Amino acid sequence: MNGSVGAGSGFVVVVLIAFWLLSSLKILNEYERAVIFRLGRLLPLAKGPGIAVVFFPIDRMVRGSLRTVVRSPGTTSRSRSTPWSTTA
Repeated sequence: MNGSVGAGSGFVVVVLIAFWLLSSLKILNEYERAVIFRLGRLLPLAKGPGIAVVFFPIDRMVRGSLRTVVRSPGTTSRSRSTPWSTTA
């Protein structure tokens, strides 16, 4: 009887470890880069597009986008800098 209880709890531990490992995989898009902090210290290399492994309790991943923000010429900050309009 004791052997069956140990086997059931062993199965639960294996399932929890498998779930933890699968949840540690993070996917970065091709326009994203990420830096990983391990226990608050920066790891030496930034992660590129693809799969990155981030172990939850000790690692933290910060994503950054490489996309360029394009704005139309009519909405510059200079056109809105004065509260009055001038019509000549």
